[in-house]
Amino acid sequence: MMLGLGTEHGYARCSQCGTLQIIDVPSDLARYYDRDLYYSLVGHAPEPRRNRLRAWIGNRCDRAHIFDEYGLFGRLARARNSIVAERLKSYVGESPVRSWNAAILDVGCGSGALVQELAIHGFRRVEGIDPYMPDAAVSLETCPRLRRASAADLLAEATRFDLIMLTHVLEHVPDPIAAMQAVAGLLSPRGVCRIEVPVTDCDAFDAYGADWVEIDAPRHLHIPSRRAIALLAARMGLEIYRSHPAGSGFEFWGSEMYRRQLTLIDRERRSYREPRETFTDDELRAFDDRAAEAAGRGRSGRERFYLRKPPA
Repeated sequence: MMLGLGTEHGYARCSQCGTLQIIDVPSDLARYYDRDLYYSLVGHAPEPRRNRLRAWIGNRCDRAHIFDEYGLFGRLARARNSIVAERLKSYVGESPVRSWNAAILDVGCGSGALVQELAIHGFRRVEGIDPYMPDAAVSLETCPRLRRASAADLLAEATRFDLIMLTHVLEHVPDPIAAMQAVAGLLSPRGVCRIEVPVTDCDAFDAYGADWVEIDAPRHLHIPSRRAIALLAARMGLEIYRSHPAGSGFEFWGSEMYRRQLTLIDRERRSYREPRETFTDDELRAFDDRAAEAAGRGRSGRERFYLRKPPA
């Protein structure tokens, strides 16, 4: 329903934890990751600014705001209301990372835009991997740390990471257990894994069932519940020390579009549909309100988890 290919896919639901799992993985799965349309693969990562002094001056307030809301630079950044700083803070600010020399890995980085954004704003040891990475990103001479690889491919290397991010990635991998075993093996002793995924124990799935936009067949091979993530973490010897709802009105208006047999992408225009073409402003506000209410009751359609090795 995202690309409008019209294929059908069966899913089974675990009676113990509520996870949805595709019954048969398509042999041509790459077909469903159209590099000209799929959101995380469109375009390529921006090249880093060559003038490092200019970049340092231009971003110093933003960088400080990620970590320090009370110092001079933090106050200046708040006065600027920096959207960039808030975006980066949502990725690293809630983790224990407090050094610009921290080793950070973005698993499933797509075109590598976030990796480059972190590097531009001062992080010196950032890498990104994605098996579907566009050729344009792989070939960037200015970004040698973007690779078409999986987490397991990195285990033989010496680098261990202080922060590993899987942002809407775990639901795409064929074997989440093997993927998380690799991630656990790549964490430094005090490292943190940040996972953001759709979760089945939510209001939107209850309301829309097979039309729930987060099923995203067949790209989402597994859609876990909160209990499933807790079980998976325990199996890896990790603990969830923090979690937050991460849903939005999209989980409702996207599902409503599917219920009306509208695809997310208009294939004739080769672009995503603008929700205001289908819904009024009042309807979109109502969808946002439903998402906020669900989040307040612990029933958001997306959740952000922070995992670590239990303190000794």
